[in-house]
Amino acid sequence: MGPLQTFPISSDQSNSAATIAIAIDFTSANSYLALAPAIELAEELEVEIQLLPFRVLQNSVPDVEDNESDSQHHKRIRAEYRQWETNQYARVRGIELIADPVGIDPTLAHLGLILASDRSLGKEYSQQVFRLFWTKKLDLECEHQLLSVLQSIGIEPHESLHEFRPQLMELRNELLDAEVFAVPTFLVSGERFVGRQHLRIIRRLLTESGQSPI
Repeated sequence: MGPLQTFPISSDQSNSAATIAIAIDFTSANSYLALAPAIELAEELEVEIQLLPFRVLQNSVPDVEDNESDSQHHKRIRAEYRQWETNQYARVRGIELIADPVGIDPTLAHLGLILASDRSLGKEYSQQVFRLFWTKKLDLECEHQLLSVLQSIGIEPHESLHEFRPQLMELRNELLDAEVFAVPTFLVSGERFVGRQHLRIIRRLLTESGQSPI
């Protein structure tokens, strides 16, 4: 299985052959918040969507410290603002963000996405895993629970998800070679966009001349 087989897409291809590929991490709230708008855009433009698991370490907001240096203060303020912005957007979208992702290893869930994508059910699997994890109804480190999610979308349970580790590692290396370092990262027509705020640019890229609008 080669999840990045269609990337990069040359700019002279038709929209019917285009793909919106997104690097996501189930422990990333921003990946979760980008999923629905990305799916909506792909369905509207009738293009394929590829969900690519890519682990990024999640950090907590730093605590206030005595004798905080200017750099520590600025780092904390930026982290607090990013968290506030994420929570505000989630509230607008009606999405619950209850879970604490810090210290959670999403590898098993990402292996499940490799399997689900191979069965053309990556979108359905990701929607379920994001919703259940962020409402504290799914343990991403429990293989049995993840196999149950796969079964609920019509995928027969496997003995173990670990058999997909080589594909996951291969995909990670391909994404690193494509200079992916954060999630969500969109890979469209040979361009890389970090963050859901670029969806309007991606729309233009896929519907206008095919040339980068920036």
